[in-house]
Amino acid sequence: MLQRMFSALIFLCIMHISLSNEQEIVKTIFKDYEQRIRPVINTSTATVISIFPVYLNVLEMNTAEETVKFSMDYKQTWKDDYLQWNPSDFNGVQYIRVPEEMLWTPDTYLEGR
Repeated sequence: MLQRMFSALIFLCIMHISLSNEQEIVKTIFKDYEQRIRPVINTSTATVISIFPVYLNVLEMNTAEETVKFSMDYKQTWKDDYLQWNPSDFNGVQYIRVPEEMLWTPDTYLEGR
């Protein structure tokens, strides 16, 4: 029983350290972050956006007109110059998750003909 309580206490301490590190990372990298502006240090640098289809659903197919309508979920990736930190400064934390609303996101439009 005592060993289980000790294990739970260690787990909670580790969780607290991890959460504290994540909170510090968020405070640090979002201090002057502006989500309405493309996140590049050099404005002449292109932002390369990669798009990966995740889920494709055919909604309608018309063989006479040779058309198809579909819906698609996709994943986008790009490099944000401002959302970087040195993991050794934050107890080795390399990744965090934040709500999408906090980030700059590209205006992506997919159109096929």
